[in-house]
Amino acid sequence: MKLKTVPRCIFCSFICVIGAIGQIALADTRTYQATTDFPVIDAGDVPYYSEAPNRPSLAINAANEAYRGIFARAEVVYDGMEGVHDLTLVSLAELDGEAQYRVLINGVIVGEATNPEVTIDYTVVRHSFDNITIPAGATIAVESLANTNGKIPEGDGTAFARGRWTALEMLEVTTTEPTPTPTDIDLRVSVSSNKQSLEPNEDVEIELTLSNAANSLTATQAVVSLTITPEAVDVVSAEQCTPNAVGLSCSFPEITAGESRSMTLLFTRTEEVVDLAITATVEADQDDRDGTNNVASINVAVVDVELEPDPESEPMISGGSSGGALSIVWFLLMLPIVSRKQS
Repeated sequence: MKLKTVPRCIFCSFICVIGAIGQIALADTRTYQATTDFPVIDAGDVPYYSEAPNRPSLAINAANEAYRGIFARAEVVYDGMEGVHDLTLVSLAELDGEAQYRVLINGVIVGEATNPEVTIDYTVVRHSFDNITIPAGATIAVESLANTNGKIPEGDGTAFARGRWTALEMLEVTTTEPTPTPTDIDLRVSVSSNKQSLEPNEDVEIELTLSNAANSLTATQAVVSLTITPEAVDVVSAEQCTPNAVGLSCSFPEITAGESRSMTLLFTRTEEVVDLAITATVEADQDDRDGTNNVASINVAVVDVELEPDPESEPMISGGSSGGALSIVWFLLMLPIVSRKQS
């Protein structure tokens, strides 16, 4: 039995694809070490020198007076994909001066920072610059200068900080689609009742609820028009509402995005038999993106009340109620006997 083998070209292609994916994943999040990953350290007006292996930092030779107060620059070419990164420059703060730093992308300054005053020499300080767009193939540069704070005597003057730094960290930023700014509203109206049916002249509570969708403008001057049929309905309580030609107009205060407001109206149905029907329609000052949820209806059935029997109209049995009852019982007991005789 012969085992099938994967063609070498396909296997190699698969390995290459996996490797490429791994390289892409690593390319957008990385750390550039100052002394090993920046091939150019003399791109500024003064050069850097490496303090490796004793210290993993680039520094400016401030013993040369011509190098003081002037920016040195180190450069590296970014070989990853274009993207947005948070950058962190790792510097060493010194006792004798608060050095200044700059980060540049393709010659454009995208971040500036100054070391704080410290009490321990070579204190590690991290300077962050967020949401920096770095194109593919961009030149990334770090600059610093040597300066003095005049506090540490040295020779005829004071000592200088040498603008030391050790690394530039790049953290990929996961971008998401921005939430669109709303330009309209989306109101929804609903009505409900505390009773499924009611008798004539019985009170019923109608709850009116108005809500605005989450991604919306604030709805102002929202008015719900209630069409009420039949007309013979007494409004017992309806705050924020005024009568109109078909029923009521009920005003709501501002309704912000994602908010709901409710009001309870109390009615009394005065006619018999005919059901109570209410239709609510909402409008506001702003454009409403969905008009299908701007109307809601409810129907509450009205039922007849069965009349109580009139005692004066009940049939009377002569001989009193007890005698009449005994006669009926005797008659029912005799029915089988009469039936057998006839048969």
